[in-house]
Amino acid sequence: MTERIVFLDRSAIPTTFRSPRFPHVWQDYPDTPAALVVDRLRDATIAITNRVQLKEDALALLPSYASSPSLRQATTSSTSMLATGSVSV
Repeated sequence: MTERIVFLDRSAIPTTFRSPRFPHVWQDYPDTPAALVVDRLRDATIAITNRVQLKEDALALLPSYASSPSLRQATTSSTSMLATGSVSV
């Protein structure tokens, strides 16, 4: 399975990230207003954000959120990551 990674506010973290060692497609957005969160995450399997808030009412509109009991939200340092299933990096 190819993961679809979406970074919602890439401009907030000015550093280089190591590419994950699993099949993936990576999409960066410099910033994401609240009105575009659902559209940008619609097909994502992993979301990365630093400042964009992932509110439950918006997440509930995502097909993967509604259909996946294993969906989880984890926070590492100041970056939030949302993933469906388990992914090793």
